[in-house]
Order: sequence, then C-alpha cells, then structure tokens
Amino acid sequence: MDNTVKEPLIHLSKREDMSFGKKWLVRIIAILLSLIVCAGFIFIIIKMNPVEVYEGIVEGAVGTGRRFWVTARDALTLLCVAVAVTPAFKMKFWNIGAEGQILMGCVASAVMLAMPSQQAFCLYLCLYVVLLLEESGESFLHSLKQDGIQMRHYLP
Repeated sequence: MDNTVKEPLIHLSKREDMSFGKKWLVRIIAILLSLIVCAGFIFIIIKMNPVEVYEGIVEGAVGTGRRFWVTARDALTLLCVAVAVTPAFKMKFWNIGAEGQILMGCVASAVMLAMPSQQAFCLYLCLYVVLLLEESGESFLHSLKQDGIQMRHYLP
C-alpha cells in the first residue's frame, strides 16, 4: 500500500500581504498580457490587424447608444444569474446551471403571463409547494449520503 501524500500540481492561495497598488498592477498586467496573446492569435490565424479587430469589438458592443443599452442589458442579466447561482456553488450543490435557470425562468414567466389571475394564484401555490418538496428531498438525500447511505435517483 502506497502511503505517499500526493501534492496538487497547482496550489492557489490568497495573498493577504500584497498592497492595494500592487494588486491593481497585477490585474492590469494580466489584462494587457491577455490582449497581447489574443492579438498574436488573431494575427496568426485570421491575418487581420488586431487593433482593427479590437476596435470592431468595441464598436459593436458600445458604438451607439442602442448598442450600449443592449450590452448593458445582457451584462445585467448575466450578473443577476451569477448572483442567483452563487449560493448553490458556495454550498457545493450543483444545479441545472445558469443557462438552465434562465430558460426555466423564461418558461415560468411566459406561463404566468398567459394565465388569468385566479389560475395564476393556484399555479404560484403549486410552484411553491413543489419547490419546498424538491429542496427538502435534496437535503434528505444529501444527509443520507453524508451518513454513508447510497441512494439511487430513479427520476431523470
């Protein structure tokens, strides 16, 4: 039996002793290096001037007022999804993912808009009950797994 301790290939740790200026300098250098490396790939692969490509990206994203608002709307949607999935990732629960959450939220919103108000109340109540059952079921299965009991999921 091999009792050697295996060390990870890369070990990341937070540096508490770095000054504020040095932290920002590292970030700026990382961004500049990434732009330079990407410029090299752009030039080698598609034989275009990287500066023109970067100008096209900026012009396409924020070139007009309308483009800026579309970019801001999409960025805020992704930020809201990131805030929504952060607790699940912190608790080491893996879920359907950000794209799945957006899709299910869109489907639920469309159903709510299409329903009259009396039916929508019943649907809200049903959704709440299903959410509680699903969360309690996952917590129960997680606690069984922590106790060493293996459970199989028969539902897709």
